[in-house]
Amino acid sequence: MEIKKNATTKATTKKDEITYKVLEECGILDTKEYQRKGEDVKETLRLRYIQWGNYEPKYDIRWWVETAEGEKCGKGIGLTGEQLSALKELLNAPEPKAKERPQQCKVKRNSTITKKK
Repeated sequence: MEIKKNATTKATTKKDEITYKVLEECGILDTKEYQRKGEDVKETLRLRYIQWGNYEPKYDIRWWVETAEGEKCGKGIGLTGEQLSALKELLNAPEPKAKERPQQCKVKRNSTITKKK
């Protein structure tokens, strides 16, 4: 399914109908294909620059399900440009060196611990 940039689309939740506008398709992070009730289902985890309703646009990482009726959105997270840059910085940082495991306390069975007053 092809979503046109800047096309206003409606997403429905149990309570409300929400409009959104995909301003930029940034990429696909993951894809799942399976069958549900005899129908082929395709889910994609996408990074998009999207505007929900009248709010400021954000970078959005979310699962999208493609159906015969159109596209349905799942749970996701919205990030500002600043937050996305911070996430990128964290992901590009070298992994910290593993610290030595602290020595574990040895406690005798059936012993009681009392607090000092």
